Amino acid sequence: MPTGVRFLSSPVVKRRSIYEINSSSETTEQKPEASSRETPVSGPKEVPSELPQLVRHKESTTIELFYDLFFVANLTTFTTVHEVNSRKALTSYIGFFCVLWFTWCETSLFDVRFMSDSWMQRLAKACHLGIMVGLSIVGPNYDTQEAAEKDDSKNLKILAFILMGSRLILALQYLLTVFQLRSYQNTKFPISLLAVGNFVAVIVYMIIAAALNKYEHAYQAFYVIAGFEMIYTIIVSSCWKVCSFKGTHLVERMSLLTLYILGEGVIDILQSTGKLAQINNNDWSGATIGVIIASIASVYLMYMLYFDNMNHKHFGSIRQQIWSFLHFPFHAVLVLAVTGMGQFVTWHKVVEAITPLGVTFEDLTDTFPTFKSTLWTEDRFSDLYNNLTDLVVTNIDELTGLYPSKNSKLVAEIDSNLATVKEGFEVGNETSFIEFIEGFQNILLGMSNSIYQTYGFEAGGLDENARVEIGEEFDASVNTIATVFVYFFIAAGLSLILAGTLGLIMSTHNGWRFGSIIRFASCFVVGLSLALISIAAYTDRAFDMLVSPWVIPTYTLTTAFVLCLHHIKWGNNDKEHDIDEYVSP
Repeated sequence: MPTGVRFLSSPVVKRRSIYEINSSSETTEQKPEASSRETPVSGPKEVPSELPQLVRHKESTTIELFYDLFFVANLTTFTTVHEVNSRKALTSYIGFFCVLWFTWCETSLFDVRFMSDSWMQRLAKACHLGIMVGLSIVGPNYDTQEAAEKDDSKNLKILAFILMGSRLILALQYLLTVFQLRSYQNTKFPISLLAVGNFVAVIVYMIIAAALNKYEHAYQAFYVIAGFEMIYTIIVSSCWKVCSFKGTHLVERMSLLTLYILGEGVIDILQSTGKLAQINNNDWSGATIGVIIASIASVYLMYMLYFDNMNHKHFGSIRQQIWSFLHFPFHAVLVLAVTGMGQFVTWHKVVEAITPLGVTFEDLTDTFPTFKSTLWTEDRFSDLYNNLTDLVVTNIDELTGLYPSKNSKLVAEIDSNLATVKEGFEVGNETSFIEFIEGFQNILLGMSNSIYQTYGFEAGGLDENARVEIGEEFDASVNTIATVFVYFFIAAGLSLILAGTLGLIMSTHNGWRFGSIIRFASCFVVGLSLALISIAAYTDRAFDMLVSPWVIPTYTLTTAFVLCLHHIKWGNNDKEHDIDEYVSP
């Protein structure tokens, strides 16, 4: 039978009368000789206290979890559509994640404090779900740089109106809470401040929508508003107890979101693995399997590092809020790190497919004579050209079977370069020799591009409407993996530093012990070391690392090292109060 849901339900705890509370607690202490003629006397009429006792939940409610599904679906869709393969794509990715995360956060901050089950609140939650659907519509086309270049801000205007609607719903929810708590005089002002803050955000988003017609960079205010909203919330909740997060399940909400993002990383890795299996299910080297295992192990190690440091006790209202809001940069770098892992799984398989081709061509180039007229005999031309033709045709046939190119012009371009090579043989002068070398290189690059395309490794920074030369496409692919190399190691390092910071904030309020400092220091030093690896992105050592299977295992081993340090007992009283026993989220 469905439970009765009221049209409007107060978030205040329903309390029994004073007599009922006393009688229930003293039942076991009643004397047997008490007179049966005694009748209960009603306690004094309750007068509202200065602050109401609001309903608190130890765990997320089902409606909160249902709302979370929309966040996860949004993130998964956006990650699938937006391949982070250039600085431009990286900027757009972080920007949209900021909008999505703070929209989820603002809604959750209301839910953990004032949410009650009623038809009015269910209607408000339905509107918030609609907001998430709206974000999923604008997400695939969220590209701030392209909007500025083409002077087309239609998508950004839609986003501004969606965010305006989100804050308007929250403002009305806070006003409804003020009405429900109207008998508690000390609650009206602070909760009204929260409503006013959201109304101000509504006005600002409206101004941004209008400003986008004239100022192409007005969208940057989205991120500024998000920061001010968080600061404003911290100030209000710190000054008035009725708005405090003490006793709420805010910590559990943030930890669940961390779990969702780690799950998003698993999805990315398994999607890359599935793509490899679909292309060639019989070609699994030990190195490829090792890279996949290292990727999954990295996610699992970060899971343990985060949740093993979880403190389920209250650790101070202000510190709790700082801990919660630090999850934005933590989640941002974490989602970039796990996204980079999925791309490196694909990249390593691309390297394995290209390496034999490169070795074969290098063996052939060893037979090339330097340009000397006495060496370029007709017979030498003929033999070298025939060997080259046989090699290219054989590899093209093999590649066509294993890695069917999505580029219909690729074969034609390779044939064109073969003709250039033939002309170089026939002419036999220094100019034709240079053309021969260039044509030969283009053949190799073209076949490499075919493998890139087959595995879905998208090169960033290319104009889709312009004609792209073989060399330009290959260079774009190399620059793409260099960009992934940079943001992966920066994100991986910052994720360790922020994980250590969150653990340090959660340490006992009686003071940080030596063990807490050691754990944070290990996260900071190792994380900084990983981040500094990105400096070498365009050096020969970075290239050697990229063509090896050791990119992801480097992160795996360092995270495992930090986790081991976290589980060492540093002193007699260490961990006794700093960290709770592990509790699964």
